[in-house]
Amino acid sequence: MANSPGRVANATDREARRRARCVAGRSAVTQARPRCPQAQPDRQRGRGRGAGPGARRCATRSGRRPRVPADLRGRGQDPRSEGGHRFPGEDLRVPADLCGRGSPAAGSRGDRPAPGAGRECPEHRQAGGEGDRRGRAPDCQDAQAGNVTLRAIGYIPYDARGPSVEAGWVGAELGCEPRLIRASSSLNAGGFAELPDLAALRADVAPLLDLPWIVAEGPGGFLWGALLRAHGFAGGVTILPYLNPRRWFDVACVAAYRGCAGPRDRVLVGSTLSAGIYRGLGLRASVGEPFGVDCERFGPRDGAGAVVEALGIPAGRLLLFAGRAQADKDLYRLLRVGLRARLLFSDLQLVIASHVVDDDYVAVLRAELGAEHGVHLVIEPTAEQLAALYRAADVFATAATSVFETFGRAPAEALVSGTPAVAPRYDGFVDVLDQPGGSLVDVCVAAGEVHVDEERMLRAIYEVLSAPEPIPPARIAEVARSRFCRSRTIRSLAHVVEPEPAPASEVAPVDVAWPPSWRRSLADVDDMSAAEALAWIWRPGHAAQSRHDAAGVAAVRVALCGGQPRCH
Repeated sequence: MANSPGRVANATDREARRRARCVAGRSAVTQARPRCPQAQPDRQRGRGRGAGPGARRCATRSGRRPRVPADLRGRGQDPRSEGGHRFPGEDLRVPADLCGRGSPAAGSRGDRPAPGAGRECPEHRQAGGEGDRRGRAPDCQDAQAGNVTLRAIGYIPYDARGPSVEAGWVGAELGCEPRLIRASSSLNAGGFAELPDLAALRADVAPLLDLPWIVAEGPGGFLWGALLRAHGFAGGVTILPYLNPRRWFDVACVAAYRGCAGPRDRVLVGSTLSAGIYRGLGLRASVGEPFGVDCERFGPRDGAGAVVEALGIPAGRLLLFAGRAQADKDLYRLLRVGLRARLLFSDLQLVIASHVVDDDYVAVLRAELGAEHGVHLVIEPTAEQLAALYRAADVFATAATSVFETFGRAPAEALVSGTPAVAPRYDGFVDVLDQPGGSLVDVCVAAGEVHVDEERMLRAIYEVLSAPEPIPPARIAEVARSRFCRSRTIRSLAHVVEPEPAPASEVAPVDVAWPPSWRRSLADVDDMSAAEALAWIWRPGHAAQSRHDAAGVAAVRVALCGGQPRCH
C-alpha cells in the first residue's frame, strides 16, 4: 500500500506524543502501587505444574487447549504455524480464534524440546518462598548452571497458564534462563468477554518486574506489555503476536500498549506486510519468525519413495499441500487448478496432508474426489510420513489467502526439503518464496474478497513440472536452510540477552482501511494516559465496535495483498 510522506510523518508525531504520555502515566501508576509485591502462592487449578513447591521446569510440554469461543469452536489449529500438523504426544496449544496453531511437523511449535529444554533449575528446587510455589525463584536475577551464570529473562507463552516448549528453545539456543509467568488466565483465549479480573493480573506480572527483558506471545502480548509498564517494569518487551491484527479486540490491545511502549521494545512478525500493518498502528515492528523450521526433521534425504508407496499413492509426479484443511486455505480452488494440471500431466497425484480437518469443509472432497481422480487425503501423517511427502513432492502448492498466519511455514518446510513451492503473492509467502525454487502468483482483489488467480497458478505449476533444467533440490534446500533453520532464526531474539542491543530495523507503515468508528476510537485513546488506556480495555461498550470485525478482516486481507491490481 502506498504511503504518503505526510502520513508517515503524522505516525512519527503520534509516536512521540505517546512516549511523552507514557512517562506521566507510568509514574502515576507506580506511585499508587508497590513496584514488586510479593508473589502469591500458586492457585490450585489442577494444571499439572509439577510435583510440589519448587518443582519448576524451564520448558516442558502441555497437551492442554485453552477454551475456544463459540463462534470458532471446532476449527482447530494453532495459528503460530501455517502448516497445522501435530504428532502423537506432541504439544499443540490452541488459541481462541483458530482453535490451534501448532504444526509440530509443519510448524514445529509442538516439536520435542531442544537439548536443554525441560532442565530443572537448581535454585528453584531448593528455594522455598512464595515465588517458588508459583514455579520460580522470588527475587533472583541470574540462575546458576554449574559455573556458568545465565541471564534471566521473563517469558509469557501463548497460553500463559502453562509451560512452553518455545521458552526451552530460547534458553537452549541463546544461553539464557527463561522465567515463565504462572498466570491464572490466558489473554489470548478470546475477546473482551473472556478478559480476567484486572486485579488478578497484577499478581501474575509482579514476579517478572525486576527482570531485564520479557518476551510475550500472541496478540494478548500487547496487553501483557501494557500491564507490565503500568506496574513499573523498566526493561525491554518483545512481543511475538504471530497473527495479523484483524478484530477490534486485536486493534484495541495494540492501542492500549502503544502509548507506553519503551524505546527498546520490539514487535516481531513473520512478514513485511504484517509488520507494516503493525507499524501503521504506531508500533516499532520488524520482520522475524524466531522459531523457524526444524531442519533436523525436514531436508532432502533418501527413502521418501517407499514411504509414499506405503501410503497408497501411485508412482508419478506429486503435487503436495500440507496444512489445515479449513476454509481459509481455499483448498477447492487449489484442487480445481490441480485437476486441470492433471490434464497436462496424466501421472500427477494431488496430495493433501493435514492434522487439522474441518469435516464439513472437506465433505465434498471426500464424497466426490478420491484416488481414481488422483486425489489423496492423508489425515494425521506421522512425522516421518510428512517429511517424506515433502521430499517426494515435485511441487508444493497452496492457494491460501488466510488472514491469520503471518509466516508461510509450510512452504518454508517444502523449500528446506528441496521442493519448489508455488503460493499467492500475499502476506508471508512474499518473503518466504523470495529464493530459488519459489514462485509467486498474483492474487485478485474485488469488493474485499481476495483469491489467487487460478490461470496464473496453473501456469506456475506447469512451469515447475515441465522445466527443462529444474533447480537442483540441494540448491533449493541450501538457501532455505540458511534462512529458515531454527538455530538461525532464533537469533532474531538475541537482543534479549545483549547488554546494549542494536536498534531494530523497521518497515514502512502500511495503511489499512479500518472501519471509521475504529479510527475515531483509536484517536480517543491517543489522548489518554497509559494508565487510562489500559483501564479502557476493561470498560464495557466494546461490543459495538466488535460488530465491525468482518469489515476489519476484509480491510486487512486487502492490505496483505501489497497493492496488487484489482480483478477485472
